Amino acid sequence: PQPSPTEPYNRPTPTPSVTAGPSPTPVTTCHGDSSGVSWSFSACPPVHGQPITLAVKWSSPIAGNRPVSVKIDFGSCGTCTVTPTSPANLDGSGAATFTMTVPKGAANSSVPVSGTIAIGGLFGPTAQIYAMPVQ
Repeated sequence: PQPSPTEPYNRPTPTPSVTAGPSPTPVTTCHGDSSGVSWSFSACPPVHGQPITLAVKWSSPIAGNRPVSVKIDFGSCGTCTVTPTSPANLDGSGAATFTMTVPKGAANSSVPVSGTIAIGGLFGPTAQIYAMPVQ
C-alpha cells in the first residue's frame, strides 16, 4: 500500500510552550562604581530604623571641593526617599560621607535600594546607586 498523499498534513499541530527566561539576579552588594564615582554603604544589608553611612569618592583630578547632592530610595514606602544635605561639598580629595537613618517603613523590602549621587560644577557626573534591599 502506498502512503496517503495527505499523511504529513493530517498530523496535529504541536502546541507551542512558553520557556521561562532567567530569573532576575538578586542584588547582593552595598557598593559600586558609576561614572567614575565609587560609593559604599557601611551597613550591609541596610536595616530599617538603623543608622547607615554612605561613603562617596570621585576619582578625578578636578574632584576636590565640588558640590554634591545625594538622593536615596530605600524602598517603595511613602517616606523611603532620603536626601541628606550635609556635607554639601566633596572634601579636597573628592570624598564625602553622609550619615542617615534607614526609614522604618522600608522594612523587609524586596525592592533594591537605588538612588543618585550628583556632583556639580563643570563636568560633574551623576552616579547611580543600586544596592541590596532593606531588611
